[in-house]
Amino acid sequence: MARYSRSAKQSSMRALADFIESSRAKILTAYERELQAMDSPISHDPDSRRQATARADQTVTDLVASLRGGKIDLDQHHRLLSWDHGTAQAAGGIHVSQSLRAAVALFEVTLSFTAEHLAQTESAGLLEFVSLVLNESINERIREVAVAHNSFLLNKIDAAHEEERRRIARELHDRISPGVVAAQRQLELYLESLPDPGDDSARIESAQEAIRETIDELRTTTSDLRYKEPLKGLENALHVFLEAVGHPTLHPRLGVHGDEAWVPPAVREESFLIIREAVRNSLSHGRPSMILVRVDIAPYELRASVEDDGIGFNLEDIDATAGLASMRERTALLGGTLSMSTQPGHGVQVELSVPLPGRRDETDQTTMSTS
Repeated sequence: MARYSRSAKQSSMRALADFIESSRAKILTAYERELQAMDSPISHDPDSRRQATARADQTVTDLVASLRGGKIDLDQHHRLLSWDHGTAQAAGGIHVSQSLRAAVALFEVTLSFTAEHLAQTESAGLLEFVSLVLNESINERIREVAVAHNSFLLNKIDAAHEEERRRIARELHDRISPGVVAAQRQLELYLESLPDPGDDSARIESAQEAIRETIDELRTTTSDLRYKEPLKGLENALHVFLEAVGHPTLHPRLGVHGDEAWVPPAVREESFLIIREAVRNSLSHGRPSMILVRVDIAPYELRASVEDDGIGFNLEDIDATAGLASMRERTALLGGTLSMSTQPGHGVQVELSVPLPGRRDETDQTTMSTS
């Protein structure tokens, strides 16, 4: 009896897979009609519509393969395609929420076709399995679209920040610096013109020294604003930064593991800025003697930690920590998570986790019981 039941279920799943395959064109056509009925911006743009239909076609393929195999089986080879689609939609001004609406439409259309077919058979129990497959497959595609969308926006924000830094540098150099240099020169001329400066000499020289320091600060500031080293390698950039901030009483340590080729340039750039800000916070507030920076890169995730042995602080005061707001904002745009653990006298540990284009949540594959 058990063998018959198992065989019957396998037969029903194969029959349903054949039906879905034979109905593929009808499902995709119904999906496109639903997008039009929703007045979705995706349906207005031919390229976006083709991309959405291509993702829907992948989901149908996942469903057919899962039914034939008796367990959830998602095709991972098209992950980068979803990434490209997300970038294209962001460039076209289509918000990621429209992809979510389209995903709901695809789920409902495909499930409707399946339910109508199963209502005519004795295999209604398969509907739950179909729902699970659709949920996994659609979520997989949408996640990649969302991450790509955020990365595109990050690139635009970074370009805008770079242009603003250059503008401020120009203003400081062209408007402020000449006046300060002129003031220094006037003091020099005044000092030279005095027959006997007497006690005023020390005060004038002190003023000159203050102006010289201001000029140096201006030059440093404008240089920092203009200079932005291309982040060709995360490990190299972190190494250069840690060497620059190091001093005899501080011992920074760095470990980077994994292939940086897995990290898109925009994600690499933002991750560096988050890690750098965490180190700066440690130096500014923690008075540490040791800072440990570790980065682990896998095909689907970048994980980083910054740990110090400084004075720590109460977590209740976390919002007062300088730079934390920008770290959280950058992390959110990457679709990642940022956490911090600390207590007075026991240092601070910051943990960063960022999904990468190839990410796939390590969840157990749900299988259809055949017993």
